[in-house]
Amino acid sequence: MKMNIGVKRWTNHFVVISTLLIVKFALIRYLLFDDANLVRDVFVEAGGILLLSSLIELLFGRNRWVGVVYFIYNALCSAFLFSLVMYFNAFSRIYTYHALTEIRMLGSVTDSGTMGMLFHPWYLVLFLDLPVILVLAVLRKYGIRNLQISRKKMCIVAVAGIALSLINMARGYEYANDVTAFADDAGILNAEAFQVYESQKQSDINPRQITQASIDRLKGISEPAHPKYFGIAKGKNLIIIQMESIPNFVIGAKVGGVEVTPTLNSLAKSELYFRNWTTEIGQGHTSDAEIITNTSLYPLEEGSLFQADPTKNFPSLPKLLNKAGYKTMALHTNDIKFYNRYVVYPSLGFQTYYDMKYFGTEDQISYAASDDVLFKKSLPLFQQQQKKGQPFYAFMVTLSSHEPFDLPAKYQTLPMTNAVKGTEVGKFLSAAHYADAALGRFIDNLKKDGLWNNSVVVIYGDHFPFTDQWYQKNPAEQSAFTSAVGHPEDIVDMYNIAGIMHVPGMKHQVIDMPGGEIDTLPTVANLLGIKLNQIHFGEDVLNQSYNLLGFRYYEPDGTFEDNHVLYNPTTKIAVDVDTRNMVPTTPDIEKRSEDIAKLEAMSSVYLEHLPDRQ
Repeated sequence: MKMNIGVKRWTNHFVVISTLLIVKFALIRYLLFDDANLVRDVFVEAGGILLLSSLIELLFGRNRWVGVVYFIYNALCSAFLFSLVMYFNAFSRIYTYHALTEIRMLGSVTDSGTMGMLFHPWYLVLFLDLPVILVLAVLRKYGIRNLQISRKKMCIVAVAGIALSLINMARGYEYANDVTAFADDAGILNAEAFQVYESQKQSDINPRQITQASIDRLKGISEPAHPKYFGIAKGKNLIIIQMESIPNFVIGAKVGGVEVTPTLNSLAKSELYFRNWTTEIGQGHTSDAEIITNTSLYPLEEGSLFQADPTKNFPSLPKLLNKAGYKTMALHTNDIKFYNRYVVYPSLGFQTYYDMKYFGTEDQISYAASDDVLFKKSLPLFQQQQKKGQPFYAFMVTLSSHEPFDLPAKYQTLPMTNAVKGTEVGKFLSAAHYADAALGRFIDNLKKDGLWNNSVVVIYGDHFPFTDQWYQKNPAEQSAFTSAVGHPEDIVDMYNIAGIMHVPGMKHQVIDMPGGEIDTLPTVANLLGIKLNQIHFGEDVLNQSYNLLGFRYYEPDGTFEDNHVLYNPTTKIAVDVDTRNMVPTTPDIEKRSEDIAKLEAMSSVYLEHLPDRQ
């Protein structure tokens, strides 16, 4: 009799935990996906949960402390779902196991302010059952010494779980290149399992077939025999300033009649202004922007290249300039160990780098010394090279406009009107206003020291401050954006970053053709009189009339922007980059999508086969 009661309790425990988890997964699906449906949500998630629960039965069912195992299982699933929704709020996509490689970075890029933006008290519902389950798990009368339940039945449940998961994976296979759409259609656990499976597949691209000619053919361009502006800045210094979270929409934006970025506004009217400059970052965010700019390669589909392959022998802009007699240096006020920069910078060919040890922690904003300190302490290094008569390449990464956009009071000089006050957009615009002012002071010093007219200066934003999906879910933020920029934020705004280039001897131009971080290396190399004999997936935008740019991670492979549209192959939505209106999808658009997906795959294979740095 006691044995039967024990079996019943065990069986109830199995059913209760599995049911609780199905409910939790359904709740998270409701929070993540706009088209949540309870019946479908249970159908797509039940297979994975039944499989995991039956495995626990088979492996630990006869153990006295099986209840504790179930508690751990429940707690881990709850933590997974909590982190999933927080990650989705930050990046507007489902994370996969690749994201685990970035976990140790979170402490340096998040704080209570940032986490507060992502968190909602409702998320704690995921954990409300755990104290009760824990008490039940440790009570002695619930300890089962001998599980009197058929292992055959548990095997049947496990097989049923596998079958159900496979059915859902087959249903969602059309979204194989979009993990978020796959999770929506086929289930969260199934999407995670499918990503593991996909990562084991070998590419059918032969590395020997990756040539510059094949890349150019897919892009639809050809290299001119005698490019314009070749060597116009030969022997000049190169200063690249990667500005944290600075999109193109801040140029011309106003709050209370005050320009958000007067320095950038002025440069856009006097220098080369790339109105449709884009970011191609992946999961590595700022670090991806650094490597894309310096290598003209695409980021990884999943994970950060700075973490995955930091010791690759990258063909790069610093190495080209080293051969040309330049002194090359990277400058960043944060700890150089963050994102493995102390390993990657040498792999990129930078002869030296300066980080927190050099810049100190004075005038700290969020994570490191302010942009003013970065610029002020970098200047003597440049002056020293100028006295030596040796040209230099300085790659500078700013940080003060990084989220959560909390500035010291003395730097909050942008007026906060009612339209933006109390919003994250308002805080960002205030941070951008300071970053722009610090940039202006730096440029004034470059001019004063004679460096401005002897240097090519490239200024661009590394990535967007907020995702398009974030704006759409926050009407107050969208309203604040519209008040400052003049139109509602959209997907084109998300990827459109600031892009300005000062080239001594060149007159002001506004370049409407799309370009981006991936095009920096070939464009700058031509200006400096350096012929490229290495693979590059970007192009010299001053010598082309068409461009094809791809996006990874935030969008499914095959998403692209060209002179006409920004297209997503999962949603089949094409947006006119000028009017921002939806346009019909055509066979040519779908062909361009296939071309860019292949280009991104070629970049990954090329990266994979690069040798390690000796």
